[in-house]
Amino acid sequence: MSDGAATLQYVGQDVDGTPRQALVREAVRHWRAQLIDLGGRNTLLYYRDLKVGTLDLGTADPVALAALLEGRTVALRQLYRDREAHAQALKRARTIRNKARELAEERGIETCFLAIGMATWVNPKGGATPAAPVLLRSAALTSRGAAQHDFDLSLTGDVELNPTLLHLMSTDFDLALDADQLEELLDQRGSFDPAPLYERLAKEAAGRVRGFTVAPRHVLGTFSYAKLPMVLDLGTAADVLDDHDVIAAIAGDRVAQESLRPTSGAPADVDEPDPAGEYLVLDADSSQQLAVNAVLAGHHAVVKGPPGTGKSQTIANLIATLVAHGRRVLFVAEKRAAITAVTDRLARRGLGHLVMDVHDGTSTRRRIATELRAAFDHASRIALPDLTELHERLADRRRRLSEYARALHEERRPWGISVYAARSALVGLGAGARIRYRLRGAALSIVDDVTARRVRELLREFVELGGTSVGRSPWAGADIRTPEQAQTAFLAAERLCWTTLPEARTRLDRATAETGLPPAARVADWGPRVA
Repeated sequence: MSDGAATLQYVGQDVDGTPRQALVREAVRHWRAQLIDLGGRNTLLYYRDLKVGTLDLGTADPVALAALLEGRTVALRQLYRDREAHAQALKRARTIRNKARELAEERGIETCFLAIGMATWVNPKGGATPAAPVLLRSAALTSRGAAQHDFDLSLTGDVELNPTLLHLMSTDFDLALDADQLEELLDQRGSFDPAPLYERLAKEAAGRVRGFTVAPRHVLGTFSYAKLPMVLDLGTAADVLDDHDVIAAIAGDRVAQESLRPTSGAPADVDEPDPAGEYLVLDADSSQQLAVNAVLAGHHAVVKGPPGTGKSQTIANLIATLVAHGRRVLFVAEKRAAITAVTDRLARRGLGHLVMDVHDGTSTRRRIATELRAAFDHASRIALPDLTELHERLADRRRRLSEYARALHEERRPWGISVYAARSALVGLGAGARIRYRLRGAALSIVDDVTARRVRELLREFVELGGTSVGRSPWAGADIRTPEQAQTAFLAAERLCWTTLPEARTRLDRATAETGLPPAARVADWGPRVA
């Protein structure tokens, strides 16, 4: 019993004695503090007009502004009819559009919003006076022509109560506000009217938030609360986080860390799976397929590679494979381009309905509902063809290719090299290399280890003695096969060089001098002189 009790106590605690729950809660508190800043740098709580980075629509034409709020596209020239005011608006709109585009491309977040209403209160912590946009609506600035002589302004998303403001009211003032109920007040009079919402908000804050007031303002600028949903999730999912081994391991619980060490078997070999159980929708080499198999085997994996090595392709294959096995996949990326690279590949394979793209947030509820309906409708119409014959043909070709690869890389006796290595060596000799002699059949089969080693030594010696240049030697083609014949030829050449030729030259020179013939400069000229 004592051993069992000690074991149970150890499972519930870290080795240093800190309870797992306390570790997770402390980590969550630290993560939330890192994710969101409730201080003066947060423009959703401490807004301030920028020199050129914000556009105040308070001085805009009221008729054009009303049309904009009703959902119509309005040109800046309609909002600002005065030439000087329009020039200033153009300058600010260009800055806002460029900043929003930069954040969208680099961080993958939409930040161009129209802030409607501005709330303020007495800061209990001292310091800067809060100025928090009350309502936010996604906006788009589109230039007219390459010269950007004007911009069209449109509101593209649903109206949303500033979530950062709601979060601060809850955490700093213990004031829980129902965003859905407040947003329902916007359409009570048949058209967009934020006044009832301002009144209700001020009423709810009265008595808890000193000096809380809302001023009607309309300001276009760049605002970001992309990290707030993660903050809210961390605050509302405490029990789930406590029970999750991965979260506990990240928080520092050593028991959870040990439990996550891979215990499953090795990933399936890329040549083993039955094609009927494979769901690769894009081409994949062996290393990419091995990464997919590793995940299917339950391994935690990190796949690294330089640009252009197929990481997005592998992710698309992995998503399709996991979905086919009934799994759910969350794919996150810092940049929008990384997500698009994967979703486009799936869409080109007719699998776009598998993806619910919420990278830009879920503020546009109508879009989310439309995509869900389209996905369900598409799934209900899918009719899978009979792939039995295709799978059989694929399995046969895979088997033949695998056998070829094994034969190509199998080391052969007695040389201890593979066909692939031999071919590589021949390629290394260069395009000008010629092979005049080949060992085949019985002659090759009798070359054992000892013979092969002896042949290597003789060939090395042959090369060192200049044998590779024998084709340019006067001895080329001589019928000399034994050491004795070589010795006889050497003595004959020595006698010819030092005795026979010198004596013959002396006698021939004397004869030509006595007969008055011209001297013979070459041995080839001796014959005609003698004749």
